[in-house]
Amino acid sequence: MFFNPMFNGDWPDIVKDRVAERSKAEGLASSRLPAFTPEEIEFIKGTSDYIAINHYTSMMVANGVEGTYSKTDYNFDTRAVTSNHPDWDESFVGWALVPSGVRELLKHLKKAYGDAPVIFAETGLPDDGSSLEDDLRIQYFHGYFCNIL
Repeated sequence: MFFNPMFNGDWPDIVKDRVAERSKAEGLASSRLPAFTPEEIEFIKGTSDYIAINHYTSMMVANGVEGTYSKTDYNFDTRAVTSNHPDWDESFVGWALVPSGVRELLKHLKKAYGDAPVIFAETGLPDDGSSLEDDLRIQYFHGYFCNIL
């Protein structure tokens, strides 16, 4: 979503429609998501040479129930419920190990933004520091690197 203006010149239609819908329900006169002018679209489109991402985990996503309109909230805007699959291993902070998720992300970026180079600015898995046995992190990096390459 956040790369879209730099590569395509505007927010995705689904984002514009959803934020406008939520803004109206919240009693606002216009969308909270500022619209780009034609000049801004022309100016920003194509301004990125690469994509830099931080990726740690993936989640399952389901359609959620409509949230309260008493406050503005990103989670209400998405109307999505996230969860981990019960078969996925998790770190002590609840991040699931889903190596195939990073491959799916890369496929999405390729489809949405073409051949822009992708840089992983951050990735990793926290541990609680209680042991030198680091098997879960080894499993994480092995799985993720195999799916990236």
